[in-house]
Amino acid sequence: MVVKKKNKNPAVFSHEFFIQNHADIMSCVAMLVIIGLMFEATADAAFSFITLQHNVTEGGTEGVTLYQYGRKDLAAVVFYSVIAVVLHAVLQEYGLDKMNRRLHLSKIKHSKFNESGQLGLFYCISFFWGAYLLSLEDYISQPSGLWEGYPHTNMSSHVKFFFICQIAYWVHALPELYFQKIKKEDIPRQLQYITLYLAHITTAYLLNLHRLGLVLMVLHFLVELVFHASRLLYYIREAQQHGSGEWKCQDCRQSHSTVEEKKASEFTRVAGTGVPTWTLLLLLSDWCLLILFYYIFSRDTKGGAYSELQHPFIDLAYSWVETLSSNVTVSSQLF
Repeated sequence: MVVKKKNKNPAVFSHEFFIQNHADIMSCVAMLVIIGLMFEATADAAFSFITLQHNVTEGGTEGVTLYQYGRKDLAAVVFYSVIAVVLHAVLQEYGLDKMNRRLHLSKIKHSKFNESGQLGLFYCISFFWGAYLLSLEDYISQPSGLWEGYPHTNMSSHVKFFFICQIAYWVHALPELYFQKIKKEDIPRQLQYITLYLAHITTAYLLNLHRLGLVLMVLHFLVELVFHASRLLYYIREAQQHGSGEWKCQDCRQSHSTVEEKKASEFTRVAGTGVPTWTLLLLLSDWCLLILFYYIFSRDTKGGAYSELQHPFIDLAYSWVETLSSNVTVSSQLF
């Protein structure tokens, strides 16, 4: 009797098929956009996905290209989110998975190692990129430029591309929760993490606070880089200490695995889960700081009224702030 082998390949258009081949699918989508540049009928649409839009550079200005934000930026965010998904899969398959096989990490450490590997590289690139922009735009030598002349409606191409890439990365993190099969109990905290980052970056971008937002992001990226680099080094050191082949019997291996699970759970308790609480608090405080600066910068110095900054969607939030401040004033007068 011939035993039929089970087909390990998932059915086409199934969830498992899409998860296993999502990088190839996204690569095809990106290639279609790039191929669109070759045809005159689709070139304009393809350019809107790849290049920066809303150029406001004046004709007499030489060597300086200025941009503003607008609705067409959504196309660039979508395209670079697709690129981020592809790069995420490449780093996972050709970098982190090979390191995991060499280190022989447990299941608990495996997901944390992958997370720190992905975020560690992202924070490293973002930190040095942001620090370079701070030096390039003279925000360090002239810190008064962070608030003088507000609103800063115009931004250089370097700054705009940086913000587009940052928003695109955190947008790509949402489908990655599905692609990476994140546990259900970890999804709410991951969503909080992603949402706070998106709120922080988009608030700075839409409220013309890109200068202050860039400074806050660089400082935050440095802290995150140190945390994830430390966690990676911790896992590598633990794997090297217990990978010398000194476990000679099955009982020793079992006891060793038990000790490893306890150590991993203890480290998770001390260092936090995938998203530490202090990170969420820092992101929330950064977002509140941006709102506070916008509240201060957008007031008319003479009459104390809000200047017209073409942000009607935030008027409701500021009405709440004014109501709260008036209530505090009345309470202070009563007491």
